[in-house]
Amino acid sequence: LNLNGSGKLFLDVNGGDELATEVLFQPDGKIIMTGTSTTPTSYDFVVARLNPDGSPDPTFSYDGIATTLINTGGVVCYGSVLQDDGKIILAGFGSFITGTNGIVVRYTEDGALDNSFGTGGKVQLALGPNGLAITNVALQPDGKIVCSGMYHNGTDGDMMVLRLNSDGSYDTDFSTDGVAYYDLNNSNDVFWDLAVQDDGKIVAVGTTENLASEKEFVVARFNSDGSLDNSFSSGGYTEIDFANLDNDATSIKIHDNQIFVAGKCNNGSLIVMT
Repeated sequence: LNLNGSGKLFLDVNGGDELATEVLFQPDGKIIMTGTSTTPTSYDFVVARLNPDGSPDPTFSYDGIATTLINTGGVVCYGSVLQDDGKIILAGFGSFITGTNGIVVRYTEDGALDNSFGTGGKVQLALGPNGLAITNVALQPDGKIVCSGMYHNGTDGDMMVLRLNSDGSYDTDFSTDGVAYYDLNNSNDVFWDLAVQDDGKIVAVGTTENLASEKEFVVARFNSDGSLDNSFSSGGYTEIDFANLDNDATSIKIHDNQIFVAGKCNNGSLIVMT
């Protein structure tokens, strides 16, 4: 850990490669960083808690850093979220013998794995033989966990939203088996991010390929039971093309009942729309 007074912070976890993918803030001002750490023999999820001055918080996992071995074949933590009770959820995906599986891990507020969640604090999610990847995670007001991502149907990728109960089990009140997935254009589709409205509806954003093999923005809204919300655009989703180029919608925020979507266009532009 190197805080040199320049406003920059360097965190070396295991002496290997690290990637920080999210920063969260506790109500008391402490900073949470989440991501992935790799060594020649392991791929770990990492969560670090810092004091407001950037020093590691020794009340969190003894030295301020908690690492969890996921596998030895490759893993990435894409998203994280902070519960009201201080517990921290990390989500991503990894490569296993059975294929690509989604991974969700929950930590207690002191940095230990939460044994009330999944098996020893970890949930490994598979859907059939073809693979499932999680790209982000959000919380509903009732404590249920929703994740965006992609399910591979054997031919191409389908955009996906899944919901877990607070104990890590699939919520079967959501799309019968806990997973809602859609193949828009018989192409590779993925949801990169999602957010929960105050009324419980879920808005997800991502990318689909149109018939011309160009990538387009996709914004979709789901009812609380996992069905597409037909009151949103046409059939619950909208596809948006910019300049007939490849576009990726990668981030969403909801503010004052407006949906803000950010992404990129293949001409080098950044895109923000409401």
